[in-house]
Amino acid sequence: MKSNPQLLRPSQPPLETALLLNALSASRSGHALDSMLAQAINTPNTTIYDRAIDSVYLTAGTGGSHLHHLLDGQHDLVGAFAAARAAAPHDSLGSVVFGTAHHLAKDLFSVMGLPVVSLNPETYRQSSTWMQQHLGLAKSWQADLLQINGMELLGGGLAAAVVVFGARRQDAQALFEVAGSSGLAGVLAANPLALIAGTVALILAWQMRKEGQTWTPHWQRAGIGLASSGTAIALGSLLGGFASGGIMPLVLSLVLSLAAGLTVRQWLLSRSTSPRFEQPEEQGVDEATQLWQRQVRIMSQRVWSQADEPLLAVLRKAFA
Repeated sequence: MKSNPQLLRPSQPPLETALLLNALSASRSGHALDSMLAQAINTPNTTIYDRAIDSVYLTAGTGGSHLHHLLDGQHDLVGAFAAARAAAPHDSLGSVVFGTAHHLAKDLFSVMGLPVVSLNPETYRQSSTWMQQHLGLAKSWQADLLQINGMELLGGGLAAAVVVFGARRQDAQALFEVAGSSGLAGVLAANPLALIAGTVALILAWQMRKEGQTWTPHWQRAGIGLASSGTAIALGSLLGGFASGGIMPLVLSLVLSLAAGLTVRQWLLSRSTSPRFEQPEEQGVDEATQLWQRQVRIMSQRVWSQADEPLLAVLRKAFA
């Protein structure tokens, strides 16, 4: 099966950007964005539905601030609706549904997000302790994996979209890149959707293998995915303190991190697919510098034209 060399190239829809946006959720700048969105959208309880859905946490403190969405049984769709309906049995079905959706939408943009599935507190305690002791998985990472917030949902959805494009075009190399990029982001961010997307991409790419076909180009693309996402995550983490200074520092941090990841990706692709791979290191550095400047300019123009303080004002009004 022939791979499409144009997939994930800058001349096509920015699928490579989608992968790196997913990766940025694993950086400290991504966490700063989570916190900013939580402050803007996850506003205090004001309705009877809000108080009903949070009633177990408010009265018993089940799970604490980081785990009550996962353990109180009232933050999945069924549990939240049941709690809201019980608190207002005489309200119309539409009002209860809207009140439930409004509360869950706010909680989706909290730092921890909503549960993938609600768990019994004792079951979670026993299983998380076992996995920490026998598999070395920190309880904080397990809790994060079992909950997903708005930015993780967006990033995982973008990664899944890239998998679909790669599968439709029968591009095994591109799918290996998705596996490397999404796998790294999924592990570091404890994002279940990104991990699933990376796993599916690897399985699909493996199934596309021809008898006797060399795997070298495929593993190179997986390495490129790891390197580009790792660069974006590393710079985003390095700029995490600066990103916490407000919306403009945050946007600048995200733009620079994204541009760095795109630059590394394009530079590695050019060196792995052309004779320039054997050129002296100094020339490669010059190319990387030029790509960096170009990506910063392009991404800055895109982001500055769309993101500003009025955006947060609209979000606050919408979820007030």
